[in-house]
Amino acid sequence: MHLVGRAGQVGQRGGRGGGRGVGEVLVGDERVAGPRAGLLHQSTPRVALAVAERRHDVGHALDDRRGREVVTPAVAGQQQAALAQLVPLLPPQVLEEGGAGLRRADVEEHPASHGGDPTAWRQTRSVPWDPGFFHDSYPRLEAAFGARLDESLAPRDPSVLLQVVRELDLRPDSRAVDVGCGEGAYAVRLATHFGLRVLGIDPVQRHLDLARAARRDLVPDIASRLAFERGTATRVPVADASLDLVWCRDVMLHVEHPREAYAEFARVLRRGGHVVAHQAVTTDLLAEEEADWLFDVMGVVPSSADPRVLDEGIAGSGLEVVDTLDLAGEWGEWSQEQEGAVGRALLHLARLLRAPERYRAEFGDAAYDVMLGECRWQVYVTMGKLGGRLDVLRRP
Repeated sequence: MHLVGRAGQVGQRGGRGGGRGVGEVLVGDERVAGPRAGLLHQSTPRVALAVAERRHDVGHALDDRRGREVVTPAVAGQQQAALAQLVPLLPPQVLEEGGAGLRRADVEEHPASHGGDPTAWRQTRSVPWDPGFFHDSYPRLEAAFGARLDESLAPRDPSVLLQVVRELDLRPDSRAVDVGCGEGAYAVRLATHFGLRVLGIDPVQRHLDLARAARRDLVPDIASRLAFERGTATRVPVADASLDLVWCRDVMLHVEHPREAYAEFARVLRRGGHVVAHQAVTTDLLAEEEADWLFDVMGVVPSSADPRVLDEGIAGSGLEVVDTLDLAGEWGEWSQEQEGAVGRALLHLARLLRAPERYRAEFGDAAYDVMLGECRWQVYVTMGKLGGRLDVLRRP
């Protein structure tokens, strides 16, 4: 399955076509004909779905049986009067146009299963130290080498997840769940960009309260597509075979038994429904003592960060693997190039390690440890000690 095709193949998608209304948006009065840098990290825009033809919204309860919060019908008078024509959201330029979807033409992709070589970085080899090369030859090429390293490798950024959803070509009003929704940012984007009806679930009440508060500030057409309630990856509060999409970002690390979560995803999906799941996984560059400290602080289940455990869980769930992309440290590179985030994290890490008592005294031991963990996490992702993995799965 090619997840992203040629940019020129992205045509106008209207409601009349039945299922081709994804990825076209209007932000304020500005038409968006291409992705914005940091799409998933921007503050939530007040957005009207850009559809050429609107049906009367009759509403779809995300759970209509057990007294839980549901998506309420949108009142016809609340519909936006002037809606733009469809504007295609084109693939990022860093993606190969007309090729193997989300894969880079100029970078060899690593195997989806990392059991034998978790990082595929073993092309790095040691050579004996050569004083002649070190003092004479290397200085002659050092500047050119550095200049080449200053050139971007065009890393993929978090909007690649939205590109995947766009290529699934879901019908407007398709039902989705955002597992581990946090404060609801991604649920809002799924509703905004693709017209989905999204149930965000999270085990933390504070996250749900903030998500519901943010929903109240949205235009009615978007707010009516969203609901938030308590749930987990292994207990999704919806009926069997009732969803078209499971979105799960950076959650499986905290699940004790990924196999149970994938089986739950298979339960709630209709036939032909998809899972889009991203998380960080360990590589053989991460030392055991580094992992022990980091995972304890960040609430990670060590075995659930092992890509082989994920592979086994998927294999036993009944879900089919459509594709698995190894993003390695690309998001770290991107965040550094765009915002200097990794350099800032490294600077903060140095300060935390040099003057721990200063920060412990002001913010407490627990906050110090979490901040230290977050800084290390960001640096480790960029270094390749943790790698990004994106799985696209399908219920047959």
